[in-house]
Amino acid sequence: MQPAAVLQNDLIEPDQETGLTEDRVLESFAEILNLDIANGDARPDTIRAYKSNMRLFVDWYREQGYNINDIREWHIKQYRQHMINRGLAR
Repeated sequence: MQPAAVLQNDLIEPDQETGLTEDRVLESFAEILNLDIANGDARPDTIRAYKSNMRLFVDWYREQGYNINDIREWHIKQYRQHMINRGLAR
């Protein structure tokens, strides 16, 4: 599995010099949301909520000492379990 395969998957183009950055991940996530949520017609508050959740994930990911270029599916599952353990997700 290539670095950042979960996010990259031809949807997020890493910078040639720096790879993925947190800003690039969040930018691309917003672009994906605008296309995929509610068939491209999501309400602004829905987009804000998703972006806020993504920011929380990126912050948690960094706090764990992980490099954004190495993100894997199991990191997302680990975060999900963290949120469940804290009573913040079902």
